[in-house]
Amino acid sequence: MKGSFNVSGLAEALGQEQSMVSHNLKLLEGCHFISSERRGKEKYVSLNREIIEPLFELVEEYSEAYCNGINDCPNIK
Repeated sequence: MKGSFNVSGLAEALGQEQSMVSHNLKLLEGCHFISSERRGKEKYVSLNREIIEPLFELVEEYSEAYCNGINDCPNIK
C-alpha cells in the first residue's frame, strides 16, 4: 500500500527466491491485483488500489462482524 517495490528487493524482504516471487507476482498481475513497470533492469510492482482497497474493506467489515480480533479466529494460532 506504500508505493512500488522492486521484485528483487521484495524477494529479499520475504526471504524467498526471486523466481518464486516473480512467478506469484505474474499471477497477481494477471488478476489485476498489481501492476508492474520496468525501470532499467529492475521490475517494480505496485498494488492496484482500485481493486485492493475494496477487498481490504470487505475483509475488515467481515472481521469486525464475525471476529473479536485476529486472536479469536479459530484457524489462526
